[in-house]
Amino acid sequence: MKRTLAIVIALFLSTITVSAKDFPRPLSYAEAIGKDYIFVMLGPLEVDQAAAPGDAKLLADLRAKYPASGLYPAAGGLAVWTTDAPYVPSANAFASTDGVHMALIEGDWWKTKEYVSPRRLPEEKSQAQLHGPAVSFYVQGQLRKRYTVDQLIQEPNRLEHTPEHVLWAAGAALNDETMRFVVMTQDAQRITFDATTGEMLRRDPAGFGNPIASWIIAACGGLSLLVLAIWAWIVFLRRGKSVTASVTPSPS
Repeated sequence: MKRTLAIVIALFLSTITVSAKDFPRPLSYAEAIGKDYIFVMLGPLEVDQAAAPGDAKLLADLRAKYPASGLYPAAGGLAVWTTDAPYVPSANAFASTDGVHMALIEGDWWKTKEYVSPRRLPEEKSQAQLHGPAVSFYVQGQLRKRYTVDQLIQEPNRLEHTPEHVLWAAGAALNDETMRFVVMTQDAQRITFDATTGEMLRRDPAGFGNPIASWIIAACGGLSLLVLAIWAWIVFLRRGKSVTASVTPSPS
């Protein structure tokens, strides 16, 4: 029994170690924004230097070409603007193709988002994260507007937790044509912002709480019932014909 328990504990500890190694790191990156710009976000120097040798060389070259976080011409040259915005991974950074505006989903919850835990964080730690930054808007690299998590979330008890973080964001998208920035939250909201000013324009229910989604689900349910009724009618007709043929006397 003790040996079995020891094996279970060893396996559990090894799982924790592997998971910790697999956490994403804040590595520097550069990505194209339309045809005209390159957006660059630099992570901590020591993190880049600790990458695998081949990756570390590429990251060093990136930092040499782009000495600061910001927007650069795709054709090369000095930065259009630089920023001291906090690091976020590329999936949480939304620079517009107009070369002026940027929206960020802030926080470091993305590091452990794949490790949802049934256990809740201590209340003090949970509240600290709920009061932390969530969404920010920048104009030419300068902060224009910032929202905290508790300004966006209406039902914090619905949020999932990891061993380190409260997970509040469920996705975001920037429409370059309308300059509307839409954020989906883990408590089933769709929040729309004006990406040029940072103004919150509206809140809508997301998922099954969305009236449109409810209508679509109802329509699909009705269509399924209709298909089922047609199928039953066809089966009934076939069986009726089969019974009729079996009782019809053959001509003498």
